[in-house]
Amino acid sequence: MNADKPDSAQVDGEIIDLWVRKTGSSFQVKGTFRNRPFTGKGSSASAAKADWIKQAEYEANR
Repeated sequence: MNADKPDSAQVDGEIIDLWVRKTGSSFQVKGTFRNRPFTGKGSSASAAKADWIKQAEYEANR
C-alpha cells in the first residue's frame, strides 16, 4: 500500500495543498480548488500534477 505524499501547486495566485499517490504504474494527484475536487492522472508524479493544474486553471478561467 502506498501512502499519499503531500505536495502543493499555485493556481490563480492561490497555493493549493495536493496529495500524490502511486497506483500501479501510474500516479494520481488529488486536491480541491475553489470547493471543487480534481484528480490529475499521469505516468509520473509531475505529469499527474501538470494534469491537475491544467484542470484547476480551466476552472479558474471559466
